[in-house]
Amino acid sequence: MGQEEHTLEKLLQLAAENKETSFFEFLCSYSAILCFLSAILLILSYPCFDFWPLVWVALIPMMWAFEDKLPAEAFRLAYYAGVVFFAGMFYWFISMHVTAGIPLFLAILAVGGMVGYLSLYFGFFGYGYALVRKRIPVFRYIFVPSLWVGLEFIRDRLFTGFGWASLGHSQYKFLPVIQIADITGVFGVSFFIVLINLVLLDTLKNFFVEDKSFKHRVMWVPLVSAALMSALVLGYGGWRCRAGAYAGEKTDITVAVVQGNIPQQMKWIPLNWPEIMERYLSLSKSVLKAKPDLIIWPETSFPGYLWESIHMFTDMQEAVRFWIRTPILFGAVHQEGERYYNSAFLMTAEGQVRKKHDKLHLVPFGEYVPFREQLPAVAALIPILDFQWGQVPTLFPVTRRVKEAASVPGAGGRSGERFETVPAYYSVLICFEDTVTSVARALVLNGANLLVNITNDAWFLAEKAPWLHLQASVFQAVAHRRFLVRAANTGVTCFISSTGEVIKYVQDHKHKKVFVEGVATAGVRLLNHRSFYTVHGDVFAYLCLVLTAWGIIILKRSVR
Repeated sequence: MGQEEHTLEKLLQLAAENKETSFFEFLCSYSAILCFLSAILLILSYPCFDFWPLVWVALIPMMWAFEDKLPAEAFRLAYYAGVVFFAGMFYWFISMHVTAGIPLFLAILAVGGMVGYLSLYFGFFGYGYALVRKRIPVFRYIFVPSLWVGLEFIRDRLFTGFGWASLGHSQYKFLPVIQIADITGVFGVSFFIVLINLVLLDTLKNFFVEDKSFKHRVMWVPLVSAALMSALVLGYGGWRCRAGAYAGEKTDITVAVVQGNIPQQMKWIPLNWPEIMERYLSLSKSVLKAKPDLIIWPETSFPGYLWESIHMFTDMQEAVRFWIRTPILFGAVHQEGERYYNSAFLMTAEGQVRKKHDKLHLVPFGEYVPFREQLPAVAALIPILDFQWGQVPTLFPVTRRVKEAASVPGAGGRSGERFETVPAYYSVLICFEDTVTSVARALVLNGANLLVNITNDAWFLAEKAPWLHLQASVFQAVAHRRFLVRAANTGVTCFISSTGEVIKYVQDHKHKKVFVEGVATAGVRLLNHRSFYTVHGDVFAYLCLVLTAWGIIILKRSVR
């Protein structure tokens, strides 16, 4: 510790004299190493490493590094930690230069800009922490977790929102702790994680800090408080998991999902369209022995543009009417006038399109170019059409296969079977809409008893992307207490229960779940209960914003 203390003393002396350390000295400092360690621990807590227990201690090194820092220096330390973390989480966006035809330099620039922007949230956290580092523990235990949640919430909403890799998402496999999401959303889990990190940090200080008054203040209160909160969170989670497991013993309908594993470079070449259609139809036929009530294909699974290729659509209709004889929900791009939509269509067992849903939340630079008219040079480098926003959250009717005494010609089922409509509905989240908390909530409030996510993560060539995407779906299922069925082109295709448990995956014989083709069938529940989060939304996140603002006001008053 001697050399480390000497380094700290040197940096503190330089700060006191208003001198700047060089960039190299800064990066090699003990504090920077601690922040780098936190960033690495956080990366390891997420897919594809999935060492999720690490997140409960991952913030300790970084917060320890802030202890003797001025707010500006803490901002800089935290910002560089954010750069490491977000670069390690989202490096795979660069693959868009291959799958979308974007120039490599532009893809690198876009990822760099995104990482630089997201790292600001880490920086602001470091700045806020440094402001309250000497405050009494009770104040810090309220302010610091609230600050983190407030920043996560702003990131989730600002500039159309980007809520990926929320701290709470790392716990998607830790079912007892994520059950509080039906009250707080993912933000409650993030709050809890930051609080535990903070309490453990103060506990460690008791062994390394010589300040006896500090030891007296923080020795027992935070540990007892954290233990009580943990008991409440885990107790509630255990109760919810048991209730969900009991309810899951019954199923209302059987659903089949298809994972085509179509490479993105292959999807938009017309010569490949017959092969793509044949793959989806063949996979759909393979699940008929399970007698599903609904078959789900991924986003834009219909080759090309719907209605443009009459022969392709006719082939699908005939296959459904004469061979598959089961309703199919599929994704397709279609044109109305001069407007293009990314949509989900329901084809009945008779081969007729019964209903469609247009995507409500579009992805900037993926489905439209912001400020296209103002930035024509940038728009020219991004070879995409501007899609139109859907206006109405659609409810799809649920139909169920029932037996008849005799075959009914034209009934749309197998011999002695038909499909009847039941008093329940499902709604569709297209692409990344399952990462946008407001969209899923709007669908459930509109009356959805089941949520379906159709997506295509073939744009990204790394396995990390589909798993990060799955995390958000798990939290949508828990937050709204709905089963959620995912059909993804390259994975992860699966069934998620209302407690966030992944019931079944599409996988190959080696249990590989991403970049494989296959099918899976499972029973799902059609649930009616509306959770606190569904009814009241992000009340907890707004409360954290208020507490953060209150803390800042107190800090300003104390400075005067």
